[in-house]
Amino acid sequence: ATSTLQVVENYDPRTTFVSATPAPTSGNNTWTLPNLAVGSSTTISITVHVQTGLSNGTILVNTATANYTDSHGSPFSTSIAENTTVHSAPDLMIQKTAVANPNPAVPGSVVTYTLNYSNIGNYPATGVQIIDNYDFAHATVTNSNGGTDNGSTITWNIGTLAPQASGSITYTLTIKGISFFTAGSTPVTNIANITLNELDENYNNNTSFAMVDVNLLPNMSVTKT
Repeated sequence: ATSTLQVVENYDPRTTFVSATPAPTSGNNTWTLPNLAVGSSTTISITVHVQTGLSNGTILVNTATANYTDSHGSPFSTSIAENTTVHSAPDLMIQKTAVANPNPAVPGSVVTYTLNYSNIGNYPATGVQIIDNYDFAHATVTNSNGGTDNGSTITWNIGTLAPQASGSITYTLTIKGISFFTAGSTPVTNIANITLNELDENYNNNTSFAMVDVNLLPNMSVTKT
Protein backbone atom coordinates (compact mmCIF):
# COMPACT_ATOMS: atom_id res chain seq x y z
CA ALA A 1 0.00 0.00 0.00
CA THR A 2 1.04 3.60 -0.50
CA SER A 3 0.52 6.73 1.56
CA THR A 4 1.04 10.41 0.85
CA LEU A 5 0.51 9.81 -2.89
CA GLN A 6 1.17 12.83 -5.07
CA VAL A 7 1.08 12.94 -8.88
CA VAL A 8 2.78 15.77 -10.75
CA GLU A 9 2.18 16.26 -14.47
CA ASN A 10 4.78 18.06 -16.61
CA TYR A 11 3.15 19.32 -19.79
CA ASP A 12 4.92 19.87 -23.07
CA PRO A 13 5.44 23.67 -23.41
CA ARG A 14 3.58 23.60 -26.73
CA THR A 15 0.38 22.54 -24.98
CA THR A 16 -2.02 24.39 -22.69
CA PHE A 17 -3.99 22.80 -19.86
CA VAL A 18 -7.76 22.73 -20.45
CA SER A 19 -9.32 20.44 -17.83
CA ALA A 20 -8.83 17.31 -15.73
CA THR A 21 -10.89 14.68 -13.91
CA PRO A 22 -10.48 14.74 -10.97
CA ALA A 23 -9.53 18.39 -10.76
CA PRO A 24 -5.96 19.16 -9.66
CA THR A 25 -5.35 19.69 -5.96
CA SER A 26 -2.83 22.43 -6.64
CA GLY A 27 -2.37 24.57 -9.74
CA ASN A 28 -3.13 22.68 -12.95
CA ASN A 29 -0.67 19.82 -12.61
CA THR A 30 -0.56 18.44 -9.06
CA TRP A 31 -2.87 15.88 -7.45
CA THR A 32 -2.79 14.66 -3.85
CA LEU A 33 -4.64 11.36 -3.87
CA PRO A 34 -5.97 8.90 -1.27
CA ASN A 35 -3.79 5.99 -0.25
CA LEU A 36 -3.78 3.03 -2.62
CA ALA A 37 -4.23 -0.48 -1.30
CA VAL A 38 -2.22 -3.35 -2.74
CA GLY A 39 -3.50 -4.22 -6.24
CA SER A 40 -5.63 -1.08 -6.59
CA SER A 41 -5.25 1.78 -9.06
CA THR A 42 -6.61 5.23 -9.88
CA THR A 43 -6.97 7.25 -13.06
CA ILE A 44 -6.49 10.92 -13.88
CA SER A 45 -7.83 12.13 -17.24
CA ILE A 46 -6.33 15.36 -18.60
CA THR A 47 -7.25 17.43 -21.65
CA VAL A 48 -4.76 19.88 -23.18
CA HIS A 49 -4.88 22.18 -26.20
CA VAL A 50 -2.06 21.75 -28.72
CA GLN A 51 -0.46 24.91 -30.09
CA THR A 52 -1.40 25.64 -33.71
CA GLY A 53 1.15 25.85 -36.51
CA LEU A 54 3.33 22.95 -35.34
CA SER A 55 5.08 21.10 -38.13
CA ASN A 56 3.80 17.69 -39.12
CA GLY A 57 5.60 15.00 -37.12
CA THR A 58 6.37 17.23 -34.11
CA ILE A 59 6.80 15.11 -30.96
CA LEU A 60 5.06 16.33 -27.81
CA VAL A 61 6.54 14.93 -24.58
CA ASN A 62 4.39 14.64 -21.48
CA THR A 63 5.83 13.32 -18.20
CA ALA A 64 3.96 12.18 -15.08
CA THR A 65 5.72 11.65 -11.77
CA ALA A 66 4.28 9.81 -8.78
CA ASN A 67 5.78 10.67 -5.38
CA TYR A 68 4.79 8.44 -2.47
CA THR A 69 5.87 6.66 0.69
CA ASP A 70 5.37 3.00 1.37
CA SER A 71 3.89 1.47 4.51
CA HIS A 72 7.29 1.73 6.21
CA GLY A 73 7.56 5.46 5.52
CA SER A 74 10.22 5.08 2.84
CA PRO A 75 9.94 7.71 0.06
CA PHE A 76 9.78 6.68 -3.59
CA SER A 77 9.39 8.50 -6.89
CA THR A 78 8.65 7.06 -10.31
CA SER A 79 8.14 8.82 -13.68
CA ILE A 80 6.77 7.83 -17.05
CA ALA A 81 6.83 9.80 -20.31
CA GLU A 82 4.28 9.69 -23.11
CA ASN A 83 5.14 10.88 -26.62
CA THR A 84 2.43 12.18 -28.95
CA THR A 85 3.06 12.80 -32.64
CA VAL A 86 1.38 15.88 -34.11
CA HIS A 87 -0.41 15.50 -37.43
CA SER A 88 -0.43 18.85 -39.24
CA ALA A 89 -1.60 19.60 -42.76
CA PRO A 90 -3.48 22.29 -44.66
CA ASP A 91 -6.84 21.40 -46.15
CA LEU A 92 -7.94 23.81 -48.85
CA MET A 93 -11.55 23.98 -49.98
CA ILE A 94 -13.18 25.90 -52.83
CA GLN A 95 -16.82 26.37 -53.78
CA LYS A 96 -18.03 28.07 -56.95
CA THR A 97 -21.42 29.57 -57.85
CA ALA A 98 -22.75 31.30 -60.99
CA VAL A 99 -25.59 33.79 -61.53
CA ALA A 100 -26.61 34.87 -65.05
CA ASN A 101 -28.24 38.18 -65.94
CA PRO A 102 -30.69 37.82 -67.53
CA ASN A 103 -31.59 34.43 -66.16
CA PRO A 104 -32.10 31.98 -67.87
CA ALA A 105 -28.94 32.84 -69.78
CA VAL A 106 -29.04 33.82 -73.44
CA PRO A 107 -26.32 35.01 -75.84
CA GLY A 108 -25.02 38.32 -74.47
CA SER A 109 -25.85 37.54 -70.81
CA VAL A 110 -23.38 38.58 -68.12
CA VAL A 111 -22.53 35.78 -65.70
CA THR A 112 -21.20 36.61 -62.21
CA TYR A 113 -19.08 33.86 -60.66
CA THR A 114 -18.19 33.71 -56.97
CA LEU A 115 -15.30 31.64 -55.63
CA ASN A 116 -15.35 31.00 -51.87
CA TYR A 117 -12.17 29.42 -50.56
CA SER A 118 -10.77 28.49 -47.14
CA ASN A 119 -8.12 26.50 -45.29
CA ILE A 120 -10.04 24.16 -42.99
CA GLY A 121 -6.84 22.35 -41.95
CA ASN A 122 -4.57 22.97 -38.95
CA TYR A 123 -1.44 24.15 -40.80
CA PRO A 124 -0.75 27.14 -43.08
CA ALA A 125 -0.93 26.66 -46.84
CA THR A 126 1.69 28.54 -48.86
CA GLY A 127 1.88 29.47 -52.52
CA VAL A 128 -1.90 29.23 -52.81
CA GLN A 129 -3.28 29.79 -56.29
CA ILE A 130 -6.78 29.63 -57.73
CA ILE A 131 -6.97 28.70 -61.41
CA ASP A 132 -10.31 29.02 -63.14
CA ASN A 133 -10.76 27.20 -66.45
CA TYR A 134 -13.56 29.02 -68.26
CA ASP A 135 -15.40 28.10 -71.46
CA PHE A 136 -13.54 30.46 -73.82
CA ALA A 137 -15.45 29.06 -76.82
CA HIS A 138 -18.68 30.52 -75.49
CA ALA A 139 -17.67 33.37 -73.14
CA THR A 140 -15.19 36.23 -72.74
CA VAL A 141 -13.82 37.75 -69.55
CA THR A 142 -15.50 41.03 -68.59
CA ASN A 143 -13.80 41.59 -65.21
CA SER A 144 -11.16 39.22 -63.81
CA ASN A 145 -11.02 41.07 -60.45
CA GLY A 146 -7.23 41.12 -60.27
CA GLY A 147 -6.68 37.72 -61.83
CA THR A 148 -4.41 37.05 -64.82
CA ASP A 149 -6.37 36.00 -67.90
CA ASN A 150 -4.45 34.01 -70.54
CA GLY A 151 -7.39 33.44 -72.86
CA SER A 152 -8.68 30.20 -71.35
CA THR A 153 -7.87 30.40 -67.63
CA ILE A 154 -7.79 33.07 -64.94
CA THR A 155 -5.18 32.77 -62.17
CA TRP A 156 -5.27 34.47 -58.78
CA ASN A 157 -2.21 34.37 -56.48
CA ILE A 158 -3.52 34.14 -52.92
CA GLY A 159 -0.17 33.53 -51.16
CA THR A 160 -0.28 32.10 -47.64
CA LEU A 161 -3.60 31.00 -46.17
CA ALA A 162 -3.55 30.45 -42.40
CA PRO A 163 -5.56 27.69 -40.71
CA GLN A 164 -9.28 28.57 -40.68
CA ALA A 165 -8.67 31.61 -42.91
CA SER A 166 -10.98 32.20 -45.86
CA GLY A 167 -11.68 34.56 -48.72
CA SER A 168 -13.88 35.24 -51.71
CA ILE A 169 -13.39 36.30 -55.33
CA THR A 170 -16.12 37.55 -57.66
CA TYR A 171 -15.56 37.96 -61.40
CA THR A 172 -17.69 38.23 -64.54
CA LEU A 173 -17.87 36.70 -67.99
CA THR A 174 -20.02 37.73 -70.93
CA ILE A 175 -21.71 35.05 -73.00
CA LYS A 176 -20.77 35.38 -76.67
CA GLY A 177 -23.22 36.23 -79.45
CA ILE A 178 -25.76 34.13 -81.29
CA SER A 179 -23.29 32.98 -83.95
CA PHE A 180 -21.40 30.91 -81.36
CA PHE A 181 -24.43 28.79 -80.46
CA THR A 182 -26.73 26.30 -82.10
CA ALA A 183 -30.44 26.18 -81.47
CA GLY A 184 -31.44 24.71 -78.14
CA SER A 185 -29.65 24.73 -74.79
CA THR A 186 -25.84 24.87 -74.56
CA PRO A 187 -24.09 24.21 -71.22
CA VAL A 188 -21.28 26.67 -70.40
CA THR A 189 -19.12 25.08 -67.69
CA ASN A 190 -16.33 26.66 -65.63
CA ILE A 191 -14.01 24.65 -63.37
CA ALA A 192 -12.01 26.21 -60.53
CA ASN A 193 -9.02 24.56 -58.83
CA ILE A 194 -7.15 25.68 -55.73
CA THR A 195 -3.50 24.60 -55.37
CA LEU A 196 -0.72 24.91 -52.78
CA ASN A 197 2.94 24.05 -52.17
CA GLU A 198 2.32 21.52 -49.40
CA LEU A 199 0.52 18.19 -49.46
CA ASP A 200 -3.19 18.75 -48.94
CA GLU A 201 -5.09 16.76 -46.33
CA ASN A 202 -8.00 16.18 -48.72
CA TYR A 203 -7.78 16.85 -52.45
CA ASN A 204 -11.45 16.00 -53.00
CA ASN A 205 -12.54 19.54 -52.07
CA ASN A 206 -9.94 21.39 -54.17
CA THR A 207 -12.10 21.58 -57.29
CA SER A 208 -15.50 23.09 -57.92
CA PHE A 209 -17.49 23.78 -61.07
CA ALA A 210 -20.48 25.88 -62.08
CA MET A 211 -22.63 25.45 -65.17
CA VAL A 212 -24.94 27.88 -66.93
CA ASP A 213 -27.31 26.73 -69.68
CA VAL A 214 -27.47 29.21 -72.55
CA ASN A 215 -30.77 29.03 -74.38
CA LEU A 216 -31.12 29.85 -78.07
CA LEU A 217 -34.70 29.26 -79.07
CA PRO A 218 -36.64 30.22 -82.21
CA ASN A 219 -38.49 33.50 -81.96
CA MET A 220 -41.68 32.81 -83.88
CA SER A 221 -44.47 35.23 -84.59
CA VAL A 222 -47.78 34.97 -86.38
CA THR A 223 -49.33 37.78 -88.40
CA LYS A 224 -52.92 37.55 -89.51
CA THR A 225 -54.57 39.68 -92.10
